Amino acid sequence: MTTDRLTWLEARRKYIGSSDITKLLGAAPKSWGGPYSVWKSKTFELAEGSLDDNIPMFYWGRRLEPIIAEEYGRQTDMVIDSFPDHYTTPWVASGFDHVACTPDYFASDPDSADQLRHPAERTLVECKNVGAWNEREWGESGAHADGNVPEYYVMQVRWQMGCTGATEAVICALIGGSDWRFYHVEPDPAWFHRSAAFADDWYRTHVRDDYAPIPDERNDIVLGAPPEAGHVMVADDDMEHLIHERAAAHQLVQTHTAEMKRLDAQLVTAMGDTYDGIRLRGDDQPAVTHKPMRSNPTKRRYSFRKSFD
Repeated sequence: MTTDRLTWLEARRKYIGSSDITKLLGAAPKSWGGPYSVWKSKTFELAEGSLDDNIPMFYWGRRLEPIIAEEYGRQTDMVIDSFPDHYTTPWVASGFDHVACTPDYFASDPDSADQLRHPAERTLVECKNVGAWNEREWGESGAHADGNVPEYYVMQVRWQMGCTGATEAVICALIGGSDWRFYHVEPDPAWFHRSAAFADDWYRTHVRDDYAPIPDERNDIVLGAPPEAGHVMVADDDMEHLIHERAAAHQLVQTHTAEMKRLDAQLVTAMGDTYDGIRLRGDDQPAVTHKPMRSNPTKRRYSFRKSFD
């Protein structure tokens, strides 16, 4: 981990950023952790090599960000730059990967280089390095992000737009190392103000006053756990109740998962090779689609519209 990255990570401990808000609101993938992991990242001392530096996906994501952004500049004839974090309150802020503007911006104002670093009137560019196995979660390039990009990524960018005052943003994704796409994101000021108020209050309560939230994701518990000590506790009445409750919940999940697979198989069989989707009567948009994958046309991507999934 470089000194610059350590400095950046240390600064992030002082505010709720775009990745943090998705965890606090329960929108982030379970593997990211939840509120407890946010609290831990703000209150525990940073140690070199203790975060994501040894995870190839994160490492290469950071290395590829400039290349992914530059492709947006090449395809749109825009100039790409980056800028530092922006704060809206003492504990609500966000950084952003890059910002884009038109070349004539400099021609009209030779002294505008410094102004480029303020993104309020520029297009924000968020970059994602996506594994090929997640291709089905991404829609056609050039579309609006809603319904075509995982919700937590859209939420990240709307948080960044709220913090910076930007009105235009795009998410650029390199999928499977060779499929580059981009998506338009519109701001949502009402959502941002509600979420910022919540985040500000959460930071005051849990970080400033050091009140640890109860872990609600298993990933929160195992991250940074000490080495196995070999001790086994004996369950009391409360622990036995939790164990039996968890076993019942697991059985319910398995039952519903099997039922979903059965229903999916019937829908795919009904479409066969003739139809690419099914729409409800009176609805213009398909509720379910089964289309060839862009990255591998010999295979099909089966997906539900967001309101049905």
